[in-house]
Amino acid sequence: TFPQIMDFRKDKGTMIKMRNFRLFAYQQYSGKDRAYVEDDIQKRLSDYNEAVKACGFETTVKTLSFLFESKVLIGAFATAAVSLLMGNARLATEAFSTGAILEVGKLSLEYAKQRHELGKICRENPISYIADAKQILGDSPG
Repeated sequence: TFPQIMDFRKDKGTMIKMRNFRLFAYQQYSGKDRAYVEDDIQKRLSDYNEAVKACGFETTVKTLSFLFESKVLIGAFATAAVSLLMGNARLATEAFSTGAILEVGKLSLEYAKQRHELGKICRENPISYIADAKQILGDSPG
């Protein structure tokens, strides 16, 4: 609808992506057949969506690997277990809390780094304009 178009055009980020897409389309598709252009854009959009999904999966895997491989967290668990066996619940709580806080901080930084990389991929890919438009306007993917 016209109000949707006006709202869509008010977003500066979307307008930057639109300009990038228009330049990309001009460079890639000048003089090409309409069917070719449609097929190529659909393929690129599908590839883009798969890349975004794969990046999200990779972030999840890295997060879980980070937790399972954490030496600080293992040390915190071990210290807490020994402290409990010695009857010192306060030391166990403090040891576990300290280790957990350190690891959550490191995990947060790693997650932020991964999300930044995904955001960069999305910002720099001219096809992201179409993906965003479909999402904002409520169209089904593909």
